[in-house]
Amino acid sequence: MYKVNSEELRSELNFCLEKISSDKWKYLHVLSIYNCIKHINSIKSKMEKDECYHLIKDIIREIQSIESDFEIDIAFSNHLYNTYFIALQNIYQKRLNFEIAFSFRFGLLFMLLFILIEIFLFFWIKPLFYLAILITICWVINVIIKKKKHKLIGYGY
Repeated sequence: MYKVNSEELRSELNFCLEKISSDKWKYLHVLSIYNCIKHINSIKSKMEKDECYHLIKDIIREIQSIESDFEIDIAFSNHLYNTYFIALQNIYQKRLNFEIAFSFRFGLLFMLLFILIEIFLFFWIKPLFYLAILITICWVINVIIKKKKHKLIGYGY
């Protein structure tokens, strides 16, 4: 079976991250890149594995090309995500059962919004209210499990 040298990818990424402050890593989706590298050889299709390899190499090249005076910000983060991560995310979700990582604030906001809608609009249907809470709890547990397995990918992760 065809294998990609994931250690080479990891060391290239580590090398170019040395010059970047760790508080800027969220804009580069570093944890998503590490998770993709870790599981790249689990992709069975040679064509998809090659596509992921080239997308990851392109991301690393973009990070390497960052000049010291360049401001890594949300615009650059959006560029990386739209250019590379959407394609990676599609493959990793379909083939390796990755979960999309949301920020804690987004998850909390989603859960609160979901519960508020249930309380204010559908409180008279109690089973639906309890179902909403159950779905939210299951979603949170699933994300925790995927995080432990390094199977999360997403914006700002």
